[in-house]
Amino acid sequence: MEKFILTILVAAVLMALQLPLMIRLFHKLSLLDKPDARKTHKQAIPAIGGLVIGLVWLELILIFPSLRQAWSEYLPIALPLLALCITGVWDDQRHLSSGIRFLVQISCAIFLVINGITIGNLGGIFGIYELPFWFDAIFTVIVITGVTNAFNLIDGIDGLAGGIALINLLFFGLFAYFTGSDFLMHIVLVWAVLVFVFLQFNWSPAKVFMGDGGSLVFGFFFIAMGLKFRQELESIQFMNPAATLGILSALLMVPVTDTLRVFAFRISQGRSPYSADRNHLHHWIVRNQMPHHMATLQIIILHAFLLPVTNVLLYFEFSLLTIVLSQFFIVLSYTKLIQAITNFNRWYRFIRRYEMNRMV
Repeated sequence: MEKFILTILVAAVLMALQLPLMIRLFHKLSLLDKPDARKTHKQAIPAIGGLVIGLVWLELILIFPSLRQAWSEYLPIALPLLALCITGVWDDQRHLSSGIRFLVQISCAIFLVINGITIGNLGGIFGIYELPFWFDAIFTVIVITGVTNAFNLIDGIDGLAGGIALINLLFFGLFAYFTGSDFLMHIVLVWAVLVFVFLQFNWSPAKVFMGDGGSLVFGFFFIAMGLKFRQELESIQFMNPAATLGILSALLMVPVTDTLRVFAFRISQGRSPYSADRNHLHHWIVRNQMPHHMATLQIIILHAFLLPVTNVLLYFEFSLLTIVLSQFFIVLSYTKLIQAITNFNRWYRFIRRYEMNRMV
């Protein structure tokens, strides 16, 4: 226990020391994320949160044998995380082609499948339980790649991706504690400390962004570790496949629903689903003249709200399909409400301006 506390303290100190130093260095090198028409920030800011988290992560592994042992138990996840961190950081600074990014992400997903980390069981959705291997492999690669990118796309305003990541990490830590998964608890709580320190610099007004080197890593981590931990829970009969999948979907539903909605809207307009716009949930909230930190808090509360709702539905033994659809419609309904409020305020301001002009 003392070694674990020491790991946490050293993690916090290393992150708190290195992040401001790297922020100053990247400002001097002019390696900054510059504002443009689709971005919400107005000043050039370094997108190096993922880089520094990755560096401290590697430093801690070198320093503490207990952490090395913990990650060695999850090596099939650790290696793809390292690859995604490297390519994400490179993309943040030098911009990789979309083809290379997808190739790396799909390769990481395939690596998990080869190592036996798959969805495996749909828990009775549409009457489907165990999946045939070929379908399971293809479906798992699609889901992992999709979730990884969905989490990347939610990283659009100060503190949002980090805030959701922190909640998920703490939830993983809580589950690991109750199931006796010491290695997982060690990993996620150390990462939670790194994210917490990062948020001190990323909270509005942000001095640093997470960047692809962080958001892609966390998106992949949550779906990959979620599937792996799901297998462990089912192997000790702690939870059934439907329950584990329902909880995992709650941890991912906000970014996934937002991404699916935005992609569907772009396709309906005859555009590429990957074309840039300002149609994400966080864009709609900020458009309502909401400060970044308030917009972030709203979405984080929505995200956290899904967890108790899911647990209540599981307690009353609702079907997995009902649980997933409930999560989806909660997020979608909240988004539609925000859009309606934003459009009302826009027309109200227009009418007020029109009336003022007539008075003049």
